[in-house]
Amino acid sequence: MPKVEFGKPYLRTVRLVRKHELIGVAFVEGYEKTVSFTFYSGHSENLSLEMEDLYQAKYVYDYLRSLFRNCADDESGMRKSLGLFVEWTVKKAKQEAVLSKIENTMGTDWRDGFRTILSVYEK
Repeated sequence: MPKVEFGKPYLRTVRLVRKHELIGVAFVEGYEKTVSFTFYSGHSENLSLEMEDLYQAKYVYDYLRSLFRNCADDESGMRKSLGLFVEWTVKKAKQEAVLSKIENTMGTDWRDGFRTILSVYEK
């Protein structure tokens, strides 16, 4: 599998059902074009990912899928609409484990961004 590196994330506040979007770019070794993607949460245990429809997006998806393995309770599988789309269910009890894995592999900026999009529905 080619090496995948991530740029610094951009946390954007939006006025939709999803209150924040975590926008990023991935650099896949051997490919000239980057893969842009957006994470958001539609409700408290949902983590959704939208990516550009590029072949190298498969490597970004594989990387993220392995990152969430053993922490996510369910995955919708990838599907295509305007881009590529996948959802994970991350139960409250496993969210800290997911955030810890994200920090160890992607860095604290990504962990903080994911914490924000996962926590907006807490009371």
